[in-house]
Amino acid sequence: RQSEGFKNVSLGNVLAASYGAKGSPKPVTFLQADDMELYKNLQGEAFEVQVGVHELLGHGSGKLFMKEELSSFKDIVNPLTGDKVAGPFYANGATWDTTFGKMASSYEECRAESTGIYLCLEKEVLAVFGHAVDDSSAVHDITYINWLHMARAGLLGLEFYT
Repeated sequence: RQSEGFKNVSLGNVLAASYGAKGSPKPVTFLQADDMELYKNLQGEAFEVQVGVHELLGHGSGKLFMKEELSSFKDIVNPLTGDKVAGPFYANGATWDTTFGKMASSYEECRAESTGIYLCLEKEVLAVFGHAVDDSSAVHDITYINWLHMARAGLLGLEFYT
């Protein structure tokens, strides 16, 4: 991530094993009846978008900008403001783990999940995964199911909270 900014993954077996059975008559918990069929039909495709973006861009990004390496990113601009990266900068030799300590792994996963959930709103990202969006103002079904899946996962995770 620090020098290349990329992560390579293969999701074929995981997706087939996890989301292969679309026609299950079993209800999906925490969903309204109106969403059930759409969720069952698209959960695999939505998960593919989420995990793909999560792994490739979420984990594959996040370079720590170090003051000693200023020349290596002098032309990079903040996509939100359009301004050049101006700091604050990390200390020379800092790593993700030395910077964020005990919460580094949790912070990394949250960042990667947020990347996936945010970028699934972009029609160009959906197109990379084969999902065309005709009207940029419409929420794509894949996006809707991706967000629904994330909300449901949060509810399911409460079972393990202590």
